Amino acid sequence: MSTDAGDLEKARAQEADTTGQEEDQKAAERAVQEQAKMTDIFSWQHLQYTVEVAEGSRRLLDDVSGYVVPGKLTALMGESGAGKTTLLNVLAQRTDTGVVLGDRFVNGQALPADFQAQTYATLVIGQDLLLTLSI
Repeated sequence: MSTDAGDLEKARAQEADTTGQEEDQKAAERAVQEQAKMTDIFSWQHLQYTVEVAEGSRRLLDDVSGYVVPGKLTALMGESGAGKTTLLNVLAQRTDTGVVLGDRFVNGQALPADFQAQTYATLVIGQDLLLTLSI
């Protein structure tokens, strides 16, 4: 095989590879465009969560309201013991004890009966990290 023929073969292979990458990129862009846009807004108003303790009852959440919208990053932040995990568990209907009062909505409508089955929430628990640097 001559050098010119080898160069021509390499150029054709590179062109085919580039064309394949462009087709993959276009297919990915079409898939994203065809994907249904999420538009549901989840909101809650006047949430209260009370549990029984040895001394009587204790209100862990008191008159909590808020909302989350698709396409936006929502961060729930607060100091240790502020009730972040408790709020997330109440919102996802993952409480086995206590009494939950207040309203939860999807697009202004009461939650469907199968809301818990439809909920796939992930809770990332932050850990305090203390580093010691010695020089």
